[in-house]
Amino acid sequence: MADGNLAVLRYRSAIEISVQGQEPGKLEAWHLDCYRRDDNGTWRIRWSQATAITWTGEPPGGRPRA
Repeated sequence: MADGNLAVLRYRSAIEISVQGQEPGKLEAWHLDCYRRDDNGTWRIRWSQATAITWTGEPPGGRPRA
């Protein structure tokens, strides 16, 4: 979704992450980011959210769990 001054992006990521010295682990997440163009024409992030994808049971396609 976009207009002249607003853009909304939704995408999926798969990363390996370590939090506070813990062992690294895989994380899959959906992201939703909202950008707005300022008066100078520069795109700036205004809002961002990441939601972890968790599986109950067997993940689709037999893929390994995150």
